[in-house]
Amino acid sequence: MTVQQEGQDIEGVTQNLSLSGMKLRCRRLLALNTIIPTNLFLPTTDNGKEEIVQVKIRLLHKTREEKDYLYGAEFVDLTTAQQQKITKVFDFYQKPYFFT
Repeated sequence: MTVQQEGQDIEGVTQNLSLSGMKLRCRRLLALNTIIPTNLFLPTTDNGKEEIVQVKIRLLHKTREEKDYLYGAEFVDLTTAQQQKITKVFDFYQKPYFFT
């Protein structure tokens, strides 16, 4: 995944993805409580290709783990199409996207 802040593309890793947000791991200090354009690289069943989904996130909190920053992020104004594409990730990994 990449986030865009101050005109720069910053690489990170998505962890704990859900339909409402995710954990983001990266080496850069990012601004909290701002809306950040983000590209998610989602797996597909099409010969290992990835699908890029552009979303907006808001970073809610951060912690530090060795050289990395860990951020809790929520999705902002997801469209139905974006939500459907994220849902496909759970299908790809055969995991539920909600708990009953």
